[in-house]
Amino acid sequence: MTEVPPKRARGRPPRGEGVDARQALLDAALIAFAKTGFQATSIGAIAQAANVAKPLVHYHFASKDDLWRQAVAYGFDHFRDEAIKLGMAARQAEPDDLLLAFTRAVVRASANSPYIHHISLDEMRQGGARAEWIRETYIVPISKVLVAGFVGMGLLPNKGDDLTEVAHLIPAMHGAINFPFMDPGTVSDSFGADPFSDAYIEQHAVFTAKLLRFSLQNL
Repeated sequence: MTEVPPKRARGRPPRGEGVDARQALLDAALIAFAKTGFQATSIGAIAQAANVAKPLVHYHFASKDDLWRQAVAYGFDHFRDEAIKLGMAARQAEPDDLLLAFTRAVVRASANSPYIHHISLDEMRQGGARAEWIRETYIVPISKVLVAGFVGMGLLPNKGDDLTEVAHLIPAMHGAINFPFMDPGTVSDSFGADPFSDAYIEQHAVFTAKLLRFSLQNL
């Protein structure tokens, strides 16, 4: 007699399965959206890459757009949190120590998940609602928090509404921090360096902290 497997209970899946599946889907979604863009990426492809049953995608996320937004939030939240930390720690430690702690955190985050920057660039190039959402939810608030943090640390003069200089500083800082991990092949081919090695990541964090300090001193 063939044994009939027990039916699975309805409702929330077991915690371990649910948490692991959601995390795997977010990781897979970041890579997929970065490589093929929103329109060309299917929920089925993300589920397959995450080794997760497709129905679980719909369990954890209301739609492809919801999955995209939660994946982008997952990628950006660490950068936002570090910017907030920098602002809150202003005048509580030496500026050089704060800058190095900040660049170490964001350089490591960029190395661990460079896909968020590819998604951002792709959406900004196309324009539209998703680009506006990224800009309004993350890019603009993070930039404002960083400026406020640098002013609070006494590294940047408070010029009120005159943002002429920081309009160059913040984009330059983003580029300096993120470029090696967005285009590692250029760094490797040009300089023989592995951007994802621990040694390079630490050296890049130290260098960008010095570069940022120099730039702030000369504004």
